[in-house]
Amino acid sequence: MHRGAFIMEKEVKSMIKLSYTELSIKLKKRAAAIAAIMCVVTTASGCGSYNAELTWEIEESTVSEEADIDSTKTPEEADMICVYVGGAVSDSGVYLLPQGSRLYEAIEAAGGMTEGADPYYLNQAKVLEDAEQIIVLTTQEVQERKQQIQHEEEEAGLVNINTADVAQLMQLNGIGQSRAEAIVAYREQCGRFTQIEDIQMVTGIKAGLYEKIKDKITVG
Repeated sequence: MHRGAFIMEKEVKSMIKLSYTELSIKLKKRAAAIAAIMCVVTTASGCGSYNAELTWEIEESTVSEEADIDSTKTPEEADMICVYVGGAVSDSGVYLLPQGSRLYEAIEAAGGMTEGADPYYLNQAKVLEDAEQIIVLTTQEVQERKQQIQHEEEEAGLVNINTADVAQLMQLNGIGQSRAEAIVAYREQCGRFTQIEDIQMVTGIKAGLYEKIKDKITVG
């Protein structure tokens, strides 16, 4: 009886030892798995942090480069325009002028008009824009250009309401002598027409008549 109890006690201890060993192995496996997961999380977090830092450095560098490019322009250049002045002027070339400058100031910068230049062909009060080209013509060149335009208009069958006389204006459908004289009088008092629609400002010429003649007139 005593021997049987001893054997049973030995077997129980053996089972307890075996259970402890299996439990220890399972715990070690679980600990290893947790450690692996923590390593992955830590690595991912570190990589995300690195990417964020890299992105910030790139963006900061780009902003810095853009600022460097903008800083190459002086305050004076930022308020200037560049225009070309040529033709009948003393010194043709490219000139820097303050924004808001007018055409006459560009001509003055080029040394003024030469002898024979036509001072009336260009609008000298015009406000200039950047990269504009200004060509001053001589009186002879202006006359030749007008003759060429007139020739082209005659070939096209158009009547220039800025240059036509009473007889030429009367060739238009619906324009008699009184209306033709009114057009010439308006032109002498108010200046040249800038667009064909302006002829409706002449007394006696309304929208209906304008529709009849609009395809036959020009302002040159």
